[in-house]
Amino acid sequence: MSTESEAAFVEVLDNLEPQGVIVLGYRLWNHLADLDGAQDEPIVGASQTQTWRYPLSKGGTCLAYGIRHPASQVAGGNPTSSR
Repeated sequence: MSTESEAAFVEVLDNLEPQGVIVLGYRLWNHLADLDGAQDEPIVGASQTQTWRYPLSKGGTCLAYGIRHPASQVAGGNPTSSR
């Protein structure tokens, strides 16, 4: 994640204080900044089990989870069978 993108992500977390973030796409998931967060409990039975917990500036945390990007499931208007 670029420094500029990281600053924008931190701003969104600080302003919205979400309980959770769904990250669209494994490529983005693999490039997210750690922002002093930590790996959280895995999601058992999911194709991608890793979760990440970000600290929020006003207290509390935000759980992040990456999923396959929805556009990756469509090719020519037809859903693909699997990854």
